[in-house]
Amino acid sequence: MGEVLLERDGPIVWMRMNRPEAHNAFNRDMMALMAEQVRQVAEDRHARVAILCGNGPSFCTGLDVKELARGELEVAFFVSWNRMMRSLRDLPMPLIAAVQGHCLGGGTMLTLEADYRLASDDVHIGLGALRLGILPGTAPEVLPAIVGAATARRLCLFAEYLDADEALRIGLVDRVVPRESLDAAARGLAERVLGFSATALRECKSLLARSGMLDADGYDRAFREAQQRCLDTRE
Repeated sequence: MGEVLLERDGPIVWMRMNRPEAHNAFNRDMMALMAEQVRQVAEDRHARVAILCGNGPSFCTGLDVKELARGELEVAFFVSWNRMMRSLRDLPMPLIAAVQGHCLGGGTMLTLEADYRLASDDVHIGLGALRLGILPGTAPEVLPAIVGAATARRLCLFAEYLDADEALRIGLVDRVVPRESLDAAARGLAERVLGFSATALRECKSLLARSGMLDADGYDRAFREAQQRCLDTRE
């Protein structure tokens, strides 16, 4: 079995991190495998929604600190990490993160690329990069839009770890459910999405991604073209 598993359930694809003995911490090989699996999901014409989750007690604790301590991670590794994060962000279908246990460092960064962050009530979440003398990847890029600039500074610069209630209060997660209900709740969200037009979902996600780069006229042009594609398909 690999360190990142793809499980297809009809039009729902589960991307399941599978290094539970290391709390799903990423080494070099696991990151390369994740990038490849994300590419496969992006190109899967039958996939309508993706769920990112982790086997074992934790969702993900970021990078493998043993490799960092041995000096085996050079700048190119972190650049590749950011590239993998953006590939998650660019998935054409909705992405749900189903998060349990420890979700730290790069694990939290993974959730920031999702369209819906569903957490179990035992989650501990936060960005600890500065504790290790490194930078929190894409978090400074995307976190302010999710929790606001002031809270993003707090999370990035002070490396706090939050419980489920606090994460929900500040908007770092969208919903909290009992641990034993996490997979079922994620599946329920995915099934809700399956009732919508695949074209409309794809076009809406694209507009959301581009909205901050477009002025009013540019948005109107993009909207007109996207709406026409929706009308042409009428799923």
